[in-house]
Amino acid sequence: MQWWEVSVKCLPQDAETVAALLMEWPEVQGVFYDGYISGGPLHPEYGEWFSEELQNQDAAETRVKVYLPNWVTEVQIEQRLTNMVASAETAEAEISALSWTYMLVDESAWQSVWQQDFSAIPVGQQLIVVPKWDRDKPVPAERRPIYLEPGRAFGTGVHATTQLCMELLEEIVEPQKKVLDVGCGTGVLSIAALRLGATDVMAVDVDPVAVHVTTQNAADNGVAEELKVQQSDLLKELQPDTYDVVVANILRDIVVSLTPAVARQLAPGGQFVMSGFLERDVPVVQAALGAVHLELTKVLERDGWVAGLAVKPV
Repeated sequence: MQWWEVSVKCLPQDAETVAALLMEWPEVQGVFYDGYISGGPLHPEYGEWFSEELQNQDAAETRVKVYLPNWVTEVQIEQRLTNMVASAETAEAEISALSWTYMLVDESAWQSVWQQDFSAIPVGQQLIVVPKWDRDKPVPAERRPIYLEPGRAFGTGVHATTQLCMELLEEIVEPQKKVLDVGCGTGVLSIAALRLGATDVMAVDVDPVAVHVTTQNAADNGVAEELKVQQSDLLKELQPDTYDVVVANILRDIVVSLTPAVARQLAPGGQFVMSGFLERDVPVVQAALGAVHLELTKVLERDGWVAGLAVKPV
């Protein structure tokens, strides 16, 4: 099988921001840095490939590469890259002008190296993200496995924002809870909610690719019947309902714009788990929550990224 290799050229100090934006694509299969990454520590747990010999290189540029299935069209790739730049501007991310290329490559060019470099990664106290090729290996008794393809798992399942959301879900999800995952991407948070005991989970995303990937991941994890997946423009097309938990790991401005709809969807006493924004954005998000009478009760931070927990009054 062939895959699209998408290569984005950027300044070294912008590489991690570019990688984070690319990792939001639900069908991403692997992330690779070609060049020196400046401005922070390396995060191999995110699925980043890095050559140690480049660390002392005074490079003028870095290439961030991701891999996509060949059924993604060139038009879709170009549109996603254009949208990525717009998303960075919306989120006030400080990245310079980007250029990019994409081409088809053979799976053998990278898949074997990818499999050698990654294994199961624990998240929180109860969960563990396991690459599909390791599903026959035993996991610790106290851990509940989530099986994903490598790029899907390590592109989103172990990014700081996703980890923080999973940790908050661990604290609040109980048996019989109804959960809504908005902007589900790979469905990792929906599957996590089911692993934690939720019995009624709805996953929605405007992107048909995300709906396809979530559906496949649900089947791979044996929860296809329990997880309802729907293509929807966030909450606009959902029937009115009341959920015990709503989770959204998306951009700051989308979190802000969603808060009125989330408040309507939540049952009295319901909880809203949100992430995808930076520590400096907390006041903006908190103000939006307060405007619809949702109280921000907890904030977690990791690597500059933030997740919050808000509660609707009883």
